[in-house]
Amino acid sequence: MAVFMSRKEPIYQTILSALVLELNANHFRKNDPFYSESELRKKYQVSSTTVVRVLNMLADQGYIYRVQGKGSFVSCLLYTSDAADDGES
Repeated sequence: MAVFMSRKEPIYQTILSALVLELNANHFRKNDPFYSESELRKKYQVSSTTVVRVLNMLADQGYIYRVQGKGSFVSCLLYTSDAADDGES
């Protein structure tokens, strides 16, 4: 998946939005393992700090839960979020 770097928003926000869209597209099921920090670093070519920030934001928004030493897992699929503009009023 390509991240469009020409956007005026911070890269972590661009990645967050892309991952929320991917989660909402039902590419994952509840309790499925989510991308590892290493996978996301390679996929988006960003630092560990950026990846951890995005994963923490996904966890805060209820998309994933994180287990120390085990990884991140899909908690539930939410169809609206501040991270992804869904166009609804």
